[in-house]
Amino acid sequence: GCRYASFERIAALKTSIDFSFDQGTDGWLALNDIENLTARNGFLSGEVSGNDPYMIRSFLKVDGDKEKQVEIKLKLASRSIGQLYWTTENSPDVREDKVASFEIQGGSQVETIRVDLAHHPHWKGQTITSIRLDSCNGLGQGSFEIDSIRAIKD
Repeated sequence: GCRYASFERIAALKTSIDFSFDQGTDGWLALNDIENLTARNGFLSGEVSGNDPYMIRSFLKVDGDKEKQVEIKLKLASRSIGQLYWTTENSPDVREDKVASFEIQGGSQVETIRVDLAHHPHWKGQTITSIRLDSCNGLGQGSFEIDSIRAIKD
């Protein structure tokens, strides 16, 4: 016979950047060069399948003046450059003027990265509507695990 399966197709609106992946992917979607994006044991993990992997979380309504830093805890075997893109109510497209880059050291342990956005002109004073994480640019292959993505408040 048939069994009923329930899953969330559309992410719930969030007013804070606070993702711990204990209850699933929490609305994150793999958009490019990421396969098998899943939440397991409190980590969001995926496999890199190309040189420009990224994932996105839409349906946000976050006050950029209250959430000034984004903390990402992740594990990636290789050194890489990551990028955090975002969209706003006033500028709904992903563009190069709304991005912050950061270094990922890589290794076998979870590392904590803080992205300071307090003075970025396209974050400050804006309502953030989505964030896009490019966690392993140029890697081409491999896997990643993300423990959490959280805003550090005032």
